[in-house]
Amino acid sequence: MHKCIGLYFAGLEIKAIMHRLLRSYRWTVDAAYEPPMDHHSLPFPKDGLPVALVRR
Repeated sequence: MHKCIGLYFAGLEIKAIMHRLLRSYRWTVDAAYEPPMDHHSLPFPKDGLPVALVRR
């Protein structure tokens, strides 16, 4: 079995991006928002869960 050579690098890259987004932006979702769910394989919002990002 072979694994992708960039497997661990990709994981670190995602962590770095998420760290930057979480520290640099305020994330909000409308309080009255009720997601229309898609239950084909896993529950997932059909509209992709609209999130508002505001730079801090």
